[in-house]
Amino acid sequence: MQIHHSKIPAMLFLLLAASQSHAQWTLDGGASSFFYVTTKAAAVTEVNSFTGLSGAISNQGKASLIIDLATVDTAVDIRNQRMRDLVFQVASFPEATVSVDVDAEALDSMSAGVSTTGSYTAHVDLHGVAQDIMADLQI
Repeated sequence: MQIHHSKIPAMLFLLLAASQSHAQWTLDGGASSFFYVTTKAAAVTEVNSFTGLSGAISNQGKASLIIDLATVDTAVDIRNQRMRDLVFQVASFPEATVSVDVDAEALDSMSAGVSTTGSYTAHVDLHGVAQDIMADLQI
C-alpha cells in the first residue's frame, strides 16, 4: 500500500468551543474527524480515518491538531494492526501533528453553531518527517 502525499485530501471537521471572545478554542475530539486516502494496486482507493484527535487554536490563530496514530480506522481490523505496526510504527512514532495558521479575529466573530470552510496550508509532522500540504478545513 502506498500513501500518495499529493492525493491526501485531508478533511478536518473541527468543532471548537470558546467560553468568551479572545479565549483559546479547544477541539471537540468526539465530534471531529480526520481523513486520508490510500491507493493500492494502482486502482483501489480507500478512505481511512483516526478517532483519537485533540487540539486547540490559540488566541493568535495558531491551530494545532494531535493525531493518535494508534486510533487508525481502515474498517478492517487486520489492516488497522498493519497500519499501526508497519506503516505508522506507533511504538516509535505514536503521534502525528498538524499545525495551521487561521484568522483568530474571524473565529472570534463567529456565532455559536456556525461553521466556515476554507483551504489552508497545513504543516504536517508524521514519522519524523515534516511537510506542508494543502488541506480543506471546516471549522
